[in-house]
Amino acid sequence: MKYGGLKFLESAYVKDVLSVLRWVENPPSRIAGIRVALLLPGIGLVTAAKLMDVMDSTLNPVEAMVECRVPGAADAARAEFVKLYAGLRRSERGWPTETERIVAWYENYLTRRYDDASVRMGDLLQLKRIASTYATRGALPD
Repeated sequence: MKYGGLKFLESAYVKDVLSVLRWVENPPSRIAGIRVALLLPGIGLVTAAKLMDVMDSTLNPVEAMVECRVPGAADAARAEFVKLYAGLRRSERGWPTETERIVAWYENYLTRRYDDASVRMGDLLQLKRIASTYATRGALPD
């Protein structure tokens, strides 16, 4: 079990959740955007890069996500993520509840990918507590 420090922040699932926050804060971030897009079932590296190219050519990242063509297998997952992303961009519920929404969305991926998902979910709950000590998502360390 990780309690903090460098190893905690190096965990793939912690990086995944932080990448969603970074991508909401900075939509042109290719590193965060591709990492998050690859979480969606049916989206591979080519489609993730294409999504980022579409986002580079528009001022509205949510619109770009909707317009970007994805494989049929990714349609439902993309629609669910677009709803989350749009809400986060509008700060519907405000900070720090954004982290709670991301962790709730990420839980399905976590249980599909990891046998010890419940242990890792504990780490993500700790991440939510840590995030709540920052004034905004933009204040989180990189």
